[in-house]
Amino acid sequence: MTDDENVKAPAPGRVGEAPKATVQAPPRIISKKWLCATFGCQFPGGRFNYRRLYRVVLTEPVLVAAGLDPQQVRCTTFREFDAVASAKLREILSI
Repeated sequence: MTDDENVKAPAPGRVGEAPKATVQAPPRIISKKWLCATFGCQFPGGRFNYRRLYRVVLTEPVLVAAGLDPQQVRCTTFREFDAVASAKLREILSI
């Protein structure tokens, strides 16, 4: 066998296809988990790093500009933003 015979042809329908985009449009209702995954606020094991989220993304000026109470957002029972706050966060964070 020659080297040319060892080379496999690409699968049909795959020639020239662009890779699928992994970036998705933000959901209507944004959650803290979604923000962690989007901005890379995760530990190496895959758990979400909320302290990094608050330090890098959801800083106090961002939350105040969105009309949110920083203490309420940092509470463990707070999981999702409402539609109005989500829209403001999308605008502020440019997502």
